[in-house]
Amino acid sequence: MKLEIDTRPPSGAKVAEHFHIGPIMFTVNHHDVPSLFAGEFHALLFRGFVKGRDYFDLMFFLSKRVPFDAQLLRNATLQTHPETSLDSTDEVLRCLKRRPREVDQRNIAGDLAPFLLEPHDLRFIASENMIWALDRNIAEGVFAQAPSPPPPLSLCGRQGASLLPQGLFL
Repeated sequence: MKLEIDTRPPSGAKVAEHFHIGPIMFTVNHHDVPSLFAGEFHALLFRGFVKGRDYFDLMFFLSKRVPFDAQLLRNATLQTHPETSLDSTDEVLRCLKRRPREVDQRNIAGDLAPFLLEPHDLRFIASENMIWALDRNIAEGVFAQAPSPPPPLSLCGRQGASLLPQGLFL
């Protein structure tokens, strides 16, 4: 296992908190899924080398049909590549659609093969499939600007007076 800590994370990531109930109760704070997806987009667009897991993660996020946090991606891009402008979601998606065609699929396969239970599953992580999945998400409006989620509801119907432990959302 490898743990990396970003000491200069870009601004804008949203944090989700989950409450776990079991023999041991605890809360876990983590980036929400659109923030994670924005980080993955940034890695795919700007990493100087190919990592198979980036393409595996791309297919995972696309299969879940979740949007990415466009503002977080812009902030990350400004931080690491200030000369690059990704001003619109359409521009980001155009760049991302080119990326799978620019990499050697054998490098992706070599990276992923040790982690897959079934070696023939590598056929699903192909550039044509990534582009198809991106196009499907675009056609379905997954990347359209989504409204902010409503605040979590409390059990007693008033904001700020929840009977639930902090971070437990129904």
